Amino acid sequence: MFSETEKETTKSFSWKNEIKEFISAAIWAVILAFIIKTFIFQLTYVPTGSMIPTILPNDRVVVLKFWYKIKPIERGQIVVFDPPNSANSPPFIKRVIGLPGETLEIKNNTVYINGKPLKENYLPAKMEMEPFGPFKIPKDAIFVMGDNRQHSADSRYFGAVPIKNIKGRAVLTYWPLNRVKVLR
Repeated sequence: MFSETEKETTKSFSWKNEIKEFISAAIWAVILAFIIKTFIFQLTYVPTGSMIPTILPNDRVVVLKFWYKIKPIERGQIVVFDPPNSANSPPFIKRVIGLPGETLEIKNNTVYINGKPLKENYLPAKMEMEPFGPFKIPKDAIFVMGDNRQHSADSRYFGAVPIKNIKGRAVLTYWPLNRVKVLR
């Protein structure tokens, strides 16, 4: 009825082996998920409107955690970070405006970096901003602002963000589906 090969295959099957294999696969899946979430990327929920129009409330974004291990921080990038002096606060998401060592000032609704106006094509045409600065950014920190400047708690209020507080770079809005886009 069964060939010799089929008999040996039937004999070697055991539920004990199947359960061991399943447990082993589950353990490896958990380890891999932990490594990915800890070192590679995370999915982040954005609860506020501080980044309107770029990111809307309730959007979900992909954050690359390793990004700044291989590339330097650049002006205009969107970062997720732990706010300074707020141990129990959830992470914030803002745009990098000023880099270490630069002097930032806001006057006449324009941001100036080292005395030169900053081009910010991602902002609405008529953005009202209170005068600020001049402010010298420490060598180990960045200055961040929300795109929705009138409704954003950012470096104008809590100061420069230490580079060590940065969790990663936001690169993609993935939810809701009608808002999927690469963040620039």
